Amino acid sequence: MSDFDTSPPVGFYLRHNGTCADNQIQCSSEPQWSDSYGEWFNCCPEGTFCVDNTCCPSTSGCKEAIESDPHCANNQTWDLYSQGGGYFCCEHGTIGYVNSGLMVGNSKASGVACAEHWMQGDNYDVLTAEAKGTPTPSSTPSASASASSSPTATETGSTDSGSDSSKRTAIIGGVVGGVVGGLAGIALIIALVWMLKRRRRKQAQGATALPDGAEGSVPGTTVPANEYKGAFGELPDTHVRSELSGSPNGMAHELPAETSR
Repeated sequence: MSDFDTSPPVGFYLRHNGTCADNQIQCSSEPQWSDSYGEWFNCCPEGTFCVDNTCCPSTSGCKEAIESDPHCANNQTWDLYSQGGGYFCCEHGTIGYVNSGLMVGNSKASGVACAEHWMQGDNYDVLTAEAKGTPTPSSTPSASASASSSPTATETGSTDSGSDSSKRTAIIGGVVGGVVGGLAGIALIIALVWMLKRRRRKQAQGATALPDGAEGSVPGTTVPANEYKGAFGELPDTHVRSELSGSPNGMAHELPAETSR
């Protein structure tokens, strides 16, 4: 047994496309190797030391202790791969592969890397992860995403099944939404036609014809014609008219005769 704790952040390094993240230690200033997809560096968690492709608690090294229980220095967001008797890690969601077409001087060599897409070419072979990270809801990735503009690789197994189920659900939802929308549109058209007919019916009922000789009257109303029969008079008819009031039996007086002057 080792005399130090071999649990993360102690473990195997991360192979990263481009320089390491700010919260990581870059094991060398120069890339391990490069190809048409990028430059590949080794990275370790902050607070550890890069020793012989491992991330150790000190410069004394820890590779032998780590190989007895292989794991990544970050077992939450990194996946463990093996190639040629050695181990390396890739960020979760990327693909580990080996390029067997490298040249070191006059000798042919191979190198491992991680990418978000399937490698194209006869020299590239995709690897299978031996252990995958188990991220927790509170955990955050310790390394930045791999620098690649290509689309990410498709997950296999249950992920494909879940994706197909999601697509079927989306298609069914779209069909149902289209049917509901069509029915709503038809109902709206019927309501508009009914309202238009109802309005025209009311206008037709209100437009009644005027009676003969009743020009100028308000449409829809009639003015009763009152007939007045008999003689018209300004004053009431009386038999006796008097200029002066008095008794009819009184004595009449004459005016005195005018005397001559």
